[in-house]
Amino acid sequence: MSKKLSKKGSHRFKYHVSKVGQRAGSLTPPSDGKPTVITGCVYNENNIQLFESPTFMDALKLVDADNQLNGWIKINGLNSESVFNELVVYPGISPFEVEDVLNNYQRPKIEAQLAHVFIQCRLLTYENDELRNHQLSIFVFHNKVITVSEADVIEFAPLEKRLQNASSMLRQKSSVFLAYTILDTIVDYYFVLVSQLSEKLDTIEEELIDAPTIELRNEIVHIKRNIMQVRKAIWPLRDALNEWMREKYTPYEIETQPYMRDLYDHCVHLMDLVENYREITGTLMDMYMSGVSNRMNEIMKVLTMLSAFFIPLSFISGLYGMNFSSTDGHGNPAPWNMPELYKPWGYIAIITLMATMSSIQAYIFWKKGWFKKG
Repeated sequence: MSKKLSKKGSHRFKYHVSKVGQRAGSLTPPSDGKPTVITGCVYNENNIQLFESPTFMDALKLVDADNQLNGWIKINGLNSESVFNELVVYPGISPFEVEDVLNNYQRPKIEAQLAHVFIQCRLLTYENDELRNHQLSIFVFHNKVITVSEADVIEFAPLEKRLQNASSMLRQKSSVFLAYTILDTIVDYYFVLVSQLSEKLDTIEEELIDAPTIELRNEIVHIKRNIMQVRKAIWPLRDALNEWMREKYTPYEIETQPYMRDLYDHCVHLMDLVENYREITGTLMDMYMSGVSNRMNEIMKVLTMLSAFFIPLSFISGLYGMNFSSTDGHGNPAPWNMPELYKPWGYIAIITLMATMSSIQAYIFWKKGWFKKG
């Protein structure tokens, strides 16, 4: 499961922000954004109508045609300047909110305005060992929800299927309940993501015990960066939910108060998991460094033992390699100049001495347990 990290840093993505010095509230759609597509539905307990609209204003006409219906307008893609010019002139929506929508990385937040609630959060999923991190913006009015995302959010397919079920609670509740359900779906995907990261950490831990490798180290760093992105998404969302629950609820928000508390509890639980897994990545990195150190110690131990074997052998071979003559300069015998070198058994004797010394060393090392791995 291990893989090398991309040199480009796959954990990072390109931010789109307003140009330096530009007037606050200016709308600058990203030039590389995906084409804007507007879809949605209007519904009540008895009926639901799906639609696709070429403009935002046409979608509003469908949703606002009957005050007894709730609506969900989905704007996918940020490349259409005309759509966001129409959005910014809608009563109650601030240019600063639309500017935040177009700047593709905003800190998750919930802002309660006079006529609506503005929510921004991160949609995180894990695909092909890469973290997919998209911004989702939500405008919640008393009879409709407007969501804006960088691309089509396929993760909402189960939610859309629930809306088409006539017995679903979504069809009977207000638009605020729909907004809660969207947030709850996003938090559910956080749980799935955290679970996937947990499984990867368990696998890495098992592999680290067997053989710490550079690929495993890179995988640990990669997962740690992903965990930090998850933390950056959950932490401010948890705080924003807590602040929203402390606000004075409007009549159409009161019914969702218990659900929001439950959603807040889920975020608290997620933060505990994320903090725990962040500590685990640090522990795994320590395990890797410890494993590398142990391997280096094993290598040094082998080299030290080899050196210890050859030090006395080198001494003996060096001693008997001094080439003393068996006679002096006048041709007289020199009995003290290593006479054993000139005996028929001299070579065998030296070899036997070397083998004996090596055997004694090996026995001593074995008794001390130096041949045991680890």
